[in-house]
Parts: sequence; structure tokens; C-alpha cells
Amino acid sequence: MLRKNAIDRLRTEARRCNSPPSGAFWWMDFTPNVWVKDGEFSLREVVSVPDAVEFLDGWPQDKRNPFFYLAENALQAAINGSIPVDEAREAFESFCNEAGILAASPDAA
Repeated sequence: MLRKNAIDRLRTEARRCNSPPSGAFWWMDFTPNVWVKDGEFSLREVVSVPDAVEFLDGWPQDKRNPFFYLAENALQAAINGSIPVDEAREAFESFCNEAGILAASPDAA
């Protein structure tokens, strides 16, 4: 429920700032993007705070650990403006690394 409220708040903020409908959350983009293993044979590119929140929302309850909650709290703090997006990205990347799903960018090959 916390993540749904966070996304709703982002949408409200985007409307308030008169942001364009496409890329409305541009100020929350990750640089560089985070690549994660999504299943056995595919990769997923996580490009922003809202994208990371959505990814965490789908993470199984029984696999949630302190790194998960650290990332979740950091993303929420970035949404609230309490920490920079880069710090939230680092927390999300740490979670992915600890979970064994962090992948190198396909462009790095």
C-alpha cells in the first residue's frame, strides 16, 4: 500500500509541475540505469524511482530482507525529496546485488 501511495503522490506532483505526460517523472530517472535479471533468461532495465518501486512491489514477501526494506525506504525518501535520486538508486542497486539479480548493462559487453 505504501508504494501505491508513493506512485499516486508522484502522479499528483507531475500534474502540479505541469510536466509532460510522457516521461512525467524525468527528474527521478536513474543514471545509469540498473539492469536486473528478470527470470532465468531475460534482463529488465530499471530506469527510474517509480520503475524501481514497481519492481519491488512484485518482489515475493518471503524473500524480503533488510536490503529490500533499505531500498524501499530509500525510494520513498527520494519520492519525498528527503534524499537525492542517486542515493536511492544506490540502495536499490545494493538490494539487487544482495539478491543476486544485479546484471551488467548489455552495452558493457
